[in-house]
Amino acid sequence: MARPVIKPHSLIVFDSGIGGFSIFRNLLNLPCPLVYFADQKYFPYGDRDPLWLESHLTSLAKSFVSSHPLGLVLACNTGTVAAITAIRQSVSYPVIGVEPVTKPISAYHHPVVWGTPKALESARSSSLRSRYGSHIRYYAPPSLPSAIEHQDFPLIQQILAQAQIDIGQPDAIGLSCTHFPLVKSLIQQYFPASVIVEPSLAVAAQVKQLLFPQGYTPSVTPHLHYISTQSSVNLKKLAEQYL
Repeated sequence: MARPVIKPHSLIVFDSGIGGFSIFRNLLNLPCPLVYFADQKYFPYGDRDPLWLESHLTSLAKSFVSSHPLGLVLACNTGTVAAITAIRQSVSYPVIGVEPVTKPISAYHHPVVWGTPKALESARSSSLRSRYGSHIRYYAPPSLPSAIEHQDFPLIQQILAQAQIDIGQPDAIGLSCTHFPLVKSLIQQYFPASVIVEPSLAVAAQVKQLLFPQGYTPSVTPHLHYISTQSSVNLKKLAEQYL
């Protein structure tokens, strides 16, 4: 793929696929160019070796340096736990990540964190569970990120039906893959008794506070650019559905 052209001083929101839309859609009023970068050639990150992922994401982050980005939102839980420390050590611009939703659901009696296997098996996830309570269960719905990425709604429903069998009806679910909030309403149908918590608004608020600490005048006409390591045209079509 030819090197993508990124407008200087853009905020780059990065994910392996469309999951980052769940955060990107909460940033559209920022007064800066916005780039959504989907590394779909290597989707899903949840199946990747963490060391490979760290190297790959650090290399990509370095490739953005020449564009003098305003910041990078690593809108991927798996990518965050694997690589955010290395990325921050390698670039001078701000990097914001998204961690497993553990603390916000820790006060519930039967909470379950949903994520990818690699994210939930990470040292960071283990540390969070040790800190906030061993009563917190971790669950990786098989193939759910891929089903969402490919818009396979019959498969999504099958996966959620199996999740009902696997985990019952917890009192709280923390959605810790950015793909999952894209089907939050559907998840709620299968888990009507569960409080569903996802981090999109919190991450967006963190981005705004970090980059615009004095506040800003909201943009009326967002300057949006979509880049995919596969098809930017298809990515833009999906953006029109979710944004």
